[in-house]
Amino acid sequence: LPVPAQVAQFNGIPLTIDKDVMPHIPFGKQIRVINFPLSQNRNVDLDLQRFNVFTSDAQVVIGSSDTNNQLTDRPVELPDVVLLRGSIIDEPGSKVFIAIGEYTTNGIIESGGSTFVIAKNPAEGWTAVYELDAVDPELMNWVDVKCGVEHYAGVVNQSSGGEVGERSLGENCAAIRIAIETDWEFTGNLFGGNIDASAEYATTLIGAVSTIYESDVNMATKICYLRLWASAFDPWSTGSSSARLSEFHSYWQSNM
Repeated sequence: LPVPAQVAQFNGIPLTIDKDVMPHIPFGKQIRVINFPLSQNRNVDLDLQRFNVFTSDAQVVIGSSDTNNQLTDRPVELPDVVLLRGSIIDEPGSKVFIAIGEYTTNGIIESGGSTFVIAKNPAEGWTAVYELDAVDPELMNWVDVKCGVEHYAGVVNQSSGGEVGERSLGENCAAIRIAIETDWEFTGNLFGGNIDASAEYATTLIGAVSTIYESDVNMATKICYLRLWASAFDPWSTGSSSARLSEFHSYWQSNM
C-alpha cells in the first residue's frame, strides 16, 4: 500500500483493519493477531481479549432542552466500540490496548520501554501505527492543558453522600463506577456535532484508563452513565475549568 505523506512524516506504518470482523469477537475470549507491524523492521504477535467498559445498568443519554427550558435526557444505544487489551506474545511486561469503532481507531502498545500509538485520520482516511519517540517534536501539536481542580479542592469534602465503599461488579477485581458528564463543546468542536463519534471517544478513553488501572492496581473502571449534548443548550456557561467544576458540582448535587 502507498504510505500517506503524513504517515511517512511521522515514520509510521499504515494499517488496514477489517472492521466487519470486529463485532463477531466474543467478550472474554482470547484471540491472537499474527504479524502486527510496529515498524518497518518489526512485526509482533498479539494476545488480546475483548472487554466491556460499561456496567450492566449503564445509561447513555443525549441531553436537550424543551420549549420551557427544562433539561431532559433521551436514552440512546451504547456506543458500538470493540475494546481489546492484552500483551505481546513472549514479551512479559508489554501492554496492548486497541479500540475500534465506526469513527474510532485508537490504541497504545508498550514494548521494551517504547510506546507505539495507533491513530486514525478521519479527514484523510488512513490508520497508522507509529513510535511516539520517533516523531519529530516539532511536528507534534502539543497543548498545555490544566485541569484547574487544584483551585476547587473542596469538591470531595462537600459531597452530600455518606461513606463510599468499593463496589464489585462480579468480576475478578473491584471496580470504580464512573458517571461522565460532557458539554456541547466536546461534541460540537472536537467531532463536528457527531454524537456517535464523541460517544466512541469517551468510551475509548475509559477503556484505556481501565486497562492501566486493572494492570497496575487491580481496579477496573466502568461507565454507568454518559451524557452527551446535541446542541449548545447545555447547563454550562462558565469559562475557566475551575469555575466549570464548581458549576458542575452544584448542578449534579441539585439535579442528579
